[in-house]
Order: sequence, then C-alpha cells, then structure tokens
Amino acid sequence: MICPYCQQGMQKEELTGDGRRGITWWPLDGPSWNRVIVAKNALSQSRAEAFYCESCKKILIDV
Repeated sequence: MICPYCQQGMQKEELTGDGRRGITWWPLDGPSWNRVIVAKNALSQSRAEAFYCESCKKILIDV
C-alpha cells in the first residue's frame, strides 16, 4: 500500500490488544459515544489489520 500522506510504501501489520477491552479509538474531546470500535473483545487477544508508514510515522486502519 502507498501512504496517502508521503507517497512512500507502507508495511502491513496489526494492532493488538490484551483481549479484555478490544481495540477502541476514543476522541480526545467530545462525548464517549463517538468512539470507534476497531476490534471487538476476544478471549485471548484483539487484532486489527493496519498499515504503517515508517517515513511519516502514520498508521492506517479500516474500521
């Protein structure tokens, strides 16, 4: 995948959680119901596919 910010190649990786709460994006300002659940709870670990740009230090994920 090509980074939409710097046009360099991105590495396919994954975000992981410990399985207790899944992986959730929370807004810094605003109500908590605006959160986005990236990966739901699992018995062992939560995982979400992501792409990382080493050049500009950005991570892209599908929700």
